[in-house]
Amino acid sequence: MAMMLQADTTPLLEAIAAHDTQNVLRETLRLLGQRQIAPGKIVARVGVAALWGGADPHAVSALSVTSRIAEWMRLMPLGPEPGEDDRRAYMPALPLAQGFLAVADAVGAGMREQQPTLPDPLEP
Repeated sequence: MAMMLQADTTPLLEAIAAHDTQNVLRETLRLLGQRQIAPGKIVARVGVAALWGGADPHAVSALSVTSRIAEWMRLMPLGPEPGEDDRRAYMPALPLAQGFLAVADAVGAGMREQQPTLPDPLEP
């Protein structure tokens, strides 16, 4: 089953390219919280921009691991402490932001360069 990402990730990519940690966290939380986008889909968008910018494949592999860590953190059981719901909302953003900032230079290069044209999708 194909799924579309119906969210504008341009503000996130611009914050990553600028190495702006506050805005990276803010935009990541917006996509995770308001838009209910899965971490893997956000990482895929950032990973494509990083690959267009010539990112090291090892860095992109590490970036993909952050999506699994963030997903794991979203599924951890809630504790009895007050405010646990708020912490659950913020926890997945930390590994994602760290992964995003690790490929920030490549994302910046990928956003500056002309993006390659992709072939037309194959129709069944």
